[in-house]
Amino acid sequence: MRNGYLIRLDGRLDEIVAYNEFDALTTYLVWLRVAHFGGHFTGQEYEVEQQLVRELISSEIENGKMHLKKYLEEWDRLKTRI
Repeated sequence: MRNGYLIRLDGRLDEIVAYNEFDALTTYLVWLRVAHFGGHFTGQEYEVEQQLVRELISSEIENGKMHLKKYLEEWDRLKTRI
């Protein structure tokens, strides 16, 4: 119990962490796109930054965060649609 509230994870800690990592990555990528549209990044800089995010995700997968593989797969699927 913390601050009078019962914290219940019900064995879902991994799921909660994955959700928050997905959310943080998506929020950053949306911010990056808006910043690009706002003229803060050139097209080349925007592409480089996206590649750096992809490399970070790949590195995290190599370090055991296999749930991020699903994130990359969905990113790739969505890129084929635009």
